[in-house]
Amino acid sequence: MGTHVTTAIMGLIAAITAAFAFFYYPKPVDIVVDTQINQDLFESYNTGDVRSIAITKFDDETNRIEQFRLRRKGDNWIMPQSGDIPATGIARIGEVAKSLLERKVLAKASDDEQAHFELGVGDPTESGSSPNRASLGMKIELKDRDRTDIASLIIGNPVSKSAPDGKYFVRVPGQPTVYEMEIPKEIFSIRFEDWMDRNLLGLPRQGGDTEIDRFNIEKYLIDPKTIATADRENNWQITLDGKSIQVSQWKDDKFESIDVTNEIQTSITSKIGGISQIRIVGATGKPKSTVKPLRDPADIEDTSILEGLSPFGFRGKKSDGKVTIESANGTLSATTTDGVTTRLLIGSLANQTDSRTLDLNYHAIVLAELDESFFEKPQQPQGVQKDSPENKAWLRKVAAIDNQRVAANLQVESINRSHANWIYIIPESVVDTLIPELELP
Repeated sequence: MGTHVTTAIMGLIAAITAAFAFFYYPKPVDIVVDTQINQDLFESYNTGDVRSIAITKFDDETNRIEQFRLRRKGDNWIMPQSGDIPATGIARIGEVAKSLLERKVLAKASDDEQAHFELGVGDPTESGSSPNRASLGMKIELKDRDRTDIASLIIGNPVSKSAPDGKYFVRVPGQPTVYEMEIPKEIFSIRFEDWMDRNLLGLPRQGGDTEIDRFNIEKYLIDPKTIATADRENNWQITLDGKSIQVSQWKDDKFESIDVTNEIQTSITSKIGGISQIRIVGATGKPKSTVKPLRDPADIEDTSILEGLSPFGFRGKKSDGKVTIESANGTLSATTTDGVTTRLLIGSLANQTDSRTLDLNYHAIVLAELDESFFEKPQQPQGVQKDSPENKAWLRKVAAIDNQRVAANLQVESINRSHANWIYIIPESVVDTLIPELELP
C-alpha cells in the first residue's frame, strides 16, 4: 500500500472518530457571564416624570387581587379609587417614585418560566379569575403623563425565608429571567391609610416658627338619629395650654371646674401624643350642597344648608347670631400661636369596619377658624400728639397685628379648602384615644 493511500485511510478513520465523538460524548457546558449582574436593572429616569403609580397584588384580607393607583393631578397626587382624594403622604409617594432607580441585580436566579411559580413572581394582572396565590408577586408600575411605562417590576418571594434581609426574587413583566435584588418591599402598600399623612390637623413640627398654644377636648353626645333636633348631652371639657390642665365637668346645666388629680393628669397627657398620629382608613365625599359653604364656614348664616351632613352625624347650630357646627361624639381642637384653631369633629358610626381588627369606624370632619383673642389691639395712648414716639409705636403694633390676622385668615381659608370636600373615616380605637373616657368625681 502506497504512502498516499495509507495517509488517506488514516485521515478517513480520524474523521469518522471525530464524528462519533461529536455525537456520543457530552459537549462542554458554555460558561455564560450575565452582563446584567451588578448593573442597574432599569435605565435612569427623572422622578418628576412619574405621573402615575400602580401597585397590584393578591390581598389575603379580601381574598382577591387588589390594585392601588395614584395619579398626578396638578400639584397633587390623587387616589382615583377613592373619589380623587389627594394623597397627603408625600414622603411615601416620593420613596415609591424613586424606588426603581439604581436597583442593582445581585444574581440571576433562573431563565425558566416554570420557576416563576416557585419564586413567586407570577404577574398578578395576568392571573385570571382563579389565581395560584403562592405564585403571584407584587407588581409595581411607574408611568409618565402619556401612560408610557417608565419602569415596572414584579417582586416575589424573599431570597432567604429563614433570615429576611430585604433581598427578593424579581423580574421585569413580560420577561422570563428572574433576578435577585434588594428592594424595600414594605413601602409598596395597597392600604388607603398608608398614603395619608397622619398629621390630619396639620399641627406644627417642632422647631418651626409656629407652636401649639393649647388643646381643647369637648366630650359630649348628640343622638345621631335625631341630630337635627336632639339636645346636646355635655360630659366634660379639657384645656391644655402647655403649663396646666383645666378640666370642667357638666353639672346642673353648667360647666364646673374640678381639681385635676395626678391620675387624671397622667391619663390625659399620655394620650395627647396621638393627636398628631391620626389613622385615616377611608374617606367619602361630602354632599355637594355643603362643600361650598364649608370652604368658608364663618359666613354660614342658615343652618339648613348643612342638613346634608346629618346622616354622617353633624349639624349646624345657631346661637347669638353665629352658626357653629357640632358633631354626634365630641370635638377636639388645637390652637396655634398664629391664632388659628383647627377642629376635628367626630360624627356618627360609619358603615365600615376594619377587616383586620373588626374595629368600628367613625365619620370625622376638619374645620378651621380664627381665634380672635390673638388679634386684640392695644389701647391707643391718650394725650399725645399723632407724630409722637408713643403714637407711632402704637400704630406699628396695630399694623403688625392686622398683618398677622390677614396671614392667619389665609391659613384658615387654606385649611378649610383642603378639607371641604371630605368626610374622613377614623377607627374607634383612635377616637377613644383622642377623646378618652375619664373617671371624674
